[in-house]
Amino acid sequence: MKFGKGAWIALFGVTVGTIVWTEMVMAAIRSGTPAEFKVAVLAPFLLLIGFGVVWRLRHPIPKPAEKEAVRMRVSYKGAR
Repeated sequence: MKFGKGAWIALFGVTVGTIVWTEMVMAAIRSGTPAEFKVAVLAPFLLLIGFGVVWRLRHPIPKPAEKEAVRMRVSYKGAR
């Protein structure tokens, strides 16, 4: 495998998501209701915001003290 498992899962998710989103937009166009079309157009952005929030919760921004601790731990002086 040239890429990691996460890359293949992401590619599969984007592919399936694109197909589902296209079908949602086509169904909204056929139905003719503006509200349904708005939902179909905004759904990917709402999902992206949701994934961003989950990502930030799982990968918090490190504080400067934590960065310094890691730097000292991997440096020659900090190694024991």
